[in-house]
Amino acid sequence: MEREKEGFPITALREISVLMRLKHRHIIDVVEVVMGHSLDEYVPALCMKAFTIISIFMVMEFMQHDLRSLTEQMTNPFLQSEVKCLLQQLLSAIAFMHDNYVLHRHVYVHLWLLIVVEI
Repeated sequence: MEREKEGFPITALREISVLMRLKHRHIIDVVEVVMGHSLDEYVPALCMKAFTIISIFMVMEFMQHDLRSLTEQMTNPFLQSEVKCLLQQLLSAIAFMHDNYVLHRHVYVHLWLLIVVEI
């Protein structure tokens, strides 16, 4: 963990690589990981030399909503059939992760990303 002060956190690298490997219709697809410069481009280092701050960005497929913000905006609750569908999708994704020896450490509603399909 002390190495994180000197570079990219190894835990974040592991999480990104796992997410990029998981290909399932109910798990968001990471298109690519890119690097760029932040707005504060130069800051003094301990040795008084300047270095460039690099930001890491994960480019993911587009999702319109997360479940938390959607439920906060809803005027009527989900129908029982919609709840069943959401839970089936969630459990399908979790089962896929477990089948691939991946454990998700938190399943919060703001992490559930949704596309609303109008019929």
